[in-house]
Amino acid sequence: MEASLAVPTAPVCGPCRPNCSRSTDIVNNQLFRTTGGKVSFTHLIGYAVVKGLIAIPAMNAAFVATPTARDTRVLRHRHVGLGLAVDVEKSDGSRTLLVPCIKGADSLDFRGFVSSYEDLVRKITPTRSPRTTSPAPP
Repeated sequence: MEASLAVPTAPVCGPCRPNCSRSTDIVNNQLFRTTGGKVSFTHLIGYAVVKGLIAIPAMNAAFVATPTARDTRVLRHRHVGLGLAVDVEKSDGSRTLLVPCIKGADSLDFRGFVSSYEDLVRKITPTRSPRTTSPAPP
């Protein structure tokens, strides 16, 4: 873990354009009028990642070691499974991240994606509202 701190990163710089920050307002206003639901940037970003993996299937792959461990091969997944990092408080007061997976996320429409997302978070944190991790603001 300590070694990862030395890995250079590219920080996000610059303000978010006004139309980006209003995206959730527009969606939430419509949801409020129709179903009473609510979405966050994390929902929108997660769904965009799924759509991106559908558009570029080569990104939905993993390197797997062969039994001889001399070579690696590429495993191409048939479906997209999106993991959600959820901050959970343990019984001793410490915190940990659990990462449930929305299996078959590529076969869901946005409503189904949000519903699956919320169901997974609710199963992990049944007694409180979820604190899901999301990209740091600029």
